[in-house]
This record gives sequence, C-alpha cells and structure tokens, in this order.
Amino acid sequence: MGMMFYMIGRYQESRTAFEGAVTKLKASGDRKSPFFGVVLNQMGLACVQLFKIDEAAELFEEARSILEQEYGPCHQDTIGVYSNLAATYDAMGRVEDAIEILEYILKLREEKLGIANPDFEDEKSRLAELLKEAGRARHRKAKSLENLIDPNSKQSKKRWPGLGFRM
Repeated sequence: MGMMFYMIGRYQESRTAFEGAVTKLKASGDRKSPFFGVVLNQMGLACVQLFKIDEAAELFEEARSILEQEYGPCHQDTIGVYSNLAATYDAMGRVEDAIEILEYILKLREEKLGIANPDFEDEKSRLAELLKEAGRARHRKAKSLENLIDPNSKQSKKRWPGLGFRM
C-alpha cells in the first residue's frame, strides 16, 4: 500500500503504511533482510516528499547498512540507496558527504559494473556540480527542498537529472 500511496502523491499515507510495515517486520525479527532495507528506502522517499529530511537520512543510512551486508555494494538496490543518501545529504548541506558517496558510486561503476549504465552519466554530472559548488562552499546558499523534490523545477532538472531519487 505504501508504494501505491506514494505513486499517487499521498505521501503521508505512504509513510504511515511503510511505518506499519517496518513495525511488523521488526516484531517478526526480520530486521536484517534485504526486503526490510528496501522498505526503509521507500519510507525514506516518502519522508523526503514530506520535507522530513533528517528522518529520511536516518532511514537511508539504515537501509544502506542492511543492503550492503545482504547484497553487497554492487547491487542495484544498494546503489539506489547510496544515490538517495547522496541527494539527501546535499539537501541537508552535507556536500562533502554527498561528494564522497557519489565518488564511491562512480568508482564502483567504473571498476566493477561498467560505465554503460545510463545512471553513470547522471551521477557523473551530479558529482561535477557538487564539486563545483564545494569550491565555493563558503558562499553556498541552502538549496530549496522544493527544487530537490519537484522534478519539474529548473534547478532539479539541472542538478538531479531524471527522478533524482531512486525507487
């Protein structure tokens, strides 16, 4: 249900549905399964849409930990969480952390997965933009979360091509 609510833009209901799923998975002792990691990622996406960026970061961090352990760093779900976490860190003003994650993603793709993946160029562009900004970090203005969330905004299209966040 959480995904269905998310897809139709009912983000609070989506978050609530995912929260219920997380509670049930924890109660069943299923805290370290890849499915649990994916549910945390989805709940994080709903939190981003609700401007609960700190909560989203915590969820993405927990999802990353689980998926790294269960799938390894090269799995598409794990890379998707890395990407979501980088975007969230950027929204929080943690540009250096976002840069570190994007550099790691690109290194993984170059060394182990190949650069033919269409996400490679998007991630490379995102990293270039962040590195450019890091050179002007003292004068950097906080980014509007509207630009991060609204895929139709000019800044969002320039900065985070495609959806920005990965489901």
